[in-house]
Amino acid sequence: MDVKWEPLVVHNTGLGILRGYLTDEGKLLVENTPEANLVGFMLGGMRPMGEAVKNPENALIVSGPQSFVGEWLCEGRDNEHADAYTYPPFIFYRK
Repeated sequence: MDVKWEPLVVHNTGLGILRGYLTDEGKLLVENTPEANLVGFMLGGMRPMGEAVKNPENALIVSGPQSFVGEWLCEGRDNEHADAYTYPPFIFYRK
């Protein structure tokens, strides 16, 4: 995928370094790497203790850059942009 991934500033606990970009449809694609720890956003995924109370909708809470600011809910993975060497990015939509 030939896009410019932007580093994201998030408020969620237990996540690694995240990079994402906005699609033409206004969805947020977040690069899926082992360090990102995004598996908790999948249905039934493990979440840090207490996170379910603070964030019951399991939203990705982004505080920067400005165009990404807001709460985002996971829609799934973008398998179209994956291959044997690239994990599929996670797709989020604005809450």
